[in-house]
Amino acid sequence: MEWFSFNLKVTELTLYGGFGEAADPINVVPFLSSPVSVELVTGPLQWLFPYLEVFCSHCARPMDVTNVAGMVQERHSAIGNQDIPGVIPKLFLKIKLAYGGPRMFANELPINEEALKTIKRESRGAKVYWAGDEWTRT
Repeated sequence: MEWFSFNLKVTELTLYGGFGEAADPINVVPFLSSPVSVELVTGPLQWLFPYLEVFCSHCARPMDVTNVAGMVQERHSAIGNQDIPGVIPKLFLKIKLAYGGPRMFANELPINEEALKTIKRESRGAKVYWAGDEWTRT
């Protein structure tokens, strides 16, 4: 974790679905939503991938979109906050989401419009895409 935090400047992250709940890539979102210890147990807190500007992910259920909305809110609320440790996360430039995964019937799930509106509003000008189409509703 420490090596990733200090030696890589990840600017784009794409998460695709795996097999089973444990392999669900959306499980990474909580680690992107607040500063974490780079040593996993102790040590200074800092943002994981603070240079991240493009985030793309398949979502297995509507709640996943809500979790991404929370992550965007948390990362963007840290910008300009002097009390936040480490490197402050950058604003997102692009956020691309869609339902996906090995067990998906995407057209059977309702679009989580409220979460997408929150992402659009909180993203401070980022391009937001749902299933390949730009989301413009706020």
